[in-house]
Amino acid sequence: MVRVALLGAGIFASEVHFGAWLPLIREGRVEIAAIWSRSQSSSETLSEKYKSALDTRSGFTSFHGEDGLDAVIDDSEIQAVCIALPISAQPRIARRCAEAGKHVLCEKPFAGDLESANALFAFTQSVDASRDGALYCVAENYRFEPALLRAQSLTRDTQRFGRVLQLALLAHVPFPAGSKYEQTAWRRESAHVGGIILDSGVHMAAALRMLCGFQHQHDSIVMTSVDEKEKNECQRENASALAFDAAATCAVALGARKSAHLPQIDSIVASAAMSNDALASLHVSFCAETRRMEVTVLGEHGCVHVERGGSLGGYVVEVTYADGAKEREEFAFGGVDAEIAAFVELCEERCGGNKAECGEEKVRRLSAREGFEDFRLIEACIRSGLSNGEKVEVGGA
Repeated sequence: MVRVALLGAGIFASEVHFGAWLPLIREGRVEIAAIWSRSQSSSETLSEKYKSALDTRSGFTSFHGEDGLDAVIDDSEIQAVCIALPISAQPRIARRCAEAGKHVLCEKPFAGDLESANALFAFTQSVDASRDGALYCVAENYRFEPALLRAQSLTRDTQRFGRVLQLALLAHVPFPAGSKYEQTAWRRESAHVGGIILDSGVHMAAALRMLCGFQHQHDSIVMTSVDEKEKNECQRENASALAFDAAATCAVALGARKSAHLPQIDSIVASAAMSNDALASLHVSFCAETRRMEVTVLGEHGCVHVERGGSLGGYVVEVTYADGAKEREEFAFGGVDAEIAAFVELCEERCGGNKAECGEEKVRRLSAREGFEDFRLIEACIRSGLSNGEKVEVGGA
């Protein structure tokens, strides 16, 4: 059983994470050893919600304030933390938890500005290098959405689909004045760069990178005295284990603030060049009343389209091939439950000393590197949008 502390008791933690943790607790895989929030009322409210749902009066100890945070971090019996806090507060607390040797699952985005992100990424790489089996994970639920994973498998079938040539994402997400998320003080204060575009737009960056293809790393592969077939198979196996999603190399964008109640830009139209030579575009708005989310991926031999909707209330995935063949599938939402379950599975393996058994694909999807590159793509778009379309070079991690 993994002993977990929940850091943050706001809307997302109490409404979305809550439903993902309950089955893991009931299965006896997780014990929620502590619930911490900046305020006493929110930590106690979430503690009582868990107790009521599980029909228990024990456990789920609530903490608040800096002293409470110190107590949670100093508790050596707490093995892992799940962090869902205001964006600008997360890096400091996540770093403290990692320094204390705890496995970390921290909500997206990776950080609130580029300087903080660069420093945090450097730290996470030192953690990976110095702590045997330590985890620093970023909770990006799009990387675990069944529909996007299905679309990803289609676009990465290079024989059938061919190389990815270009991608286009369109998202209309209502964010009306007075809605529960809009009313949160930290969103109204908007201390992080780009406001709602960073906060929610990082999901769109993750979706684009997921469907763009792998940026393979072959540097560690040395082949001697093997036939060509064996060499190719070994290269594929090693590339799959080492590769990350393609990253952005540069971006140009125009951004605008269309809604008086939102403190920073709420609409952006962007284009980005990706490290595997694909071209990506991003059209996102949080000021309209209509809701729409769709991604189209063009390959050499086919086209994949993902759109929110369908009878299951999640997404519809359609693929059309050059030979006329077509497929259509519907999927329910499931990303948050899957990402938290994957984190727990990795913690179980690491806490049990079975580092070699951890699934490389789960480690990659939860990795700090993927979260960092998602951040860098949307941050570059924001920076260009705030500079009247000036080209922004992203660089390599």
